[in-house]
Amino acid sequence: MNFCFLVISDQNEVTLYNVSRLTPRRYECIASNGYPPDVARSFELTIQYSPEVNIYFISKYHDELTLPIVFIDFNQDKIHLKCRIRMHPVEKIIWMKDNIQLNNNHRLHQYISTHKGNYINAELIIKDFSSDDQGEYTCTASNILGTDSQSMQLLLTPTTTTTTTTTTTTTITSRVVSRHRKRPKYSRITTISYRSTEILREMTITSQGK
Repeated sequence: MNFCFLVISDQNEVTLYNVSRLTPRRYECIASNGYPPDVARSFELTIQYSPEVNIYFISKYHDELTLPIVFIDFNQDKIHLKCRIRMHPVEKIIWMKDNIQLNNNHRLHQYISTHKGNYINAELIIKDFSSDDQGEYTCTASNILGTDSQSMQLLLTPTTTTTTTTTTTTTITSRVVSRHRKRPKYSRITTISYRSTEILREMTITSQGK
């Protein structure tokens, strides 16, 4: 946002317009009449503004990702989220999972650090990420001028299950034997046996001789 100032000589005043968090804070007033020494006085503005929040997922390569949904490998041992906040005055910063405020424990740690770039880092580290840790993580910052928040959903990467079906075929071998009738006189007998994997048959063919 642009800003400008106006100098009113007779009253030695400076008027600032469009003041924001980007407005320079340090100013200096110098009095001079052509005879040294000049006299200078400096002052610094205190600018208050409502929170501005951005949330990032820190990859194993230390990249800052701003995706709304991040899929986590099941064997990933540490998850690192970072919330970058600009606000003044600094009052309240919290992490929530599924709208429930998080507290530190043996697997979950929260850190807050300030930087010269006039922003604050609120970091969240989750160790041994499991199915119970899946959900929506929200970083919320608030002060007397307002509230801002951003969310990111963490889910385990879906796994593919392959099912193998084994079919067992049972082959039943049966034996069918025809009844022998009384053979006529002067007959000759020819026996033919037919076998297969499904059925075994023994057939007797009788031919009448002359």
